[in-house]
Amino acid sequence: MNSIFIKTIAAALLLTVVAGSAHATVDARGGFQMNMIYNPSPAVLERERKGFVFIYDGFTNQEVESIMDEQFERIEAMMFTRIRHVSANGVVEVEDDGCDD
Repeated sequence: MNSIFIKTIAAALLLTVVAGSAHATVDARGGFQMNMIYNPSPAVLERERKGFVFIYDGFTNQEVESIMDEQFERIEAMMFTRIRHVSANGVVEVEDDGCDD
């Protein structure tokens, strides 16, 4: 019984971490999301190998293009939402990705 309880708690914690990271909005130019992309821990890489997809939020279209080029071997494990398109005059339009808040 202890074994089942511990596995249940471990699974709940893992889901909490994944869900929290999936919706954590941090300045895309630094912080948590960029670190996950450019400095993934062995645990992140293992989750990606097992089919987990991480959702990254709020990047600019230029950042997404750069990430796709630089992290090409990992893009199957990445999803980008609310991509921001910045025009030459500084107007920001957020891409409608069909995902509800």
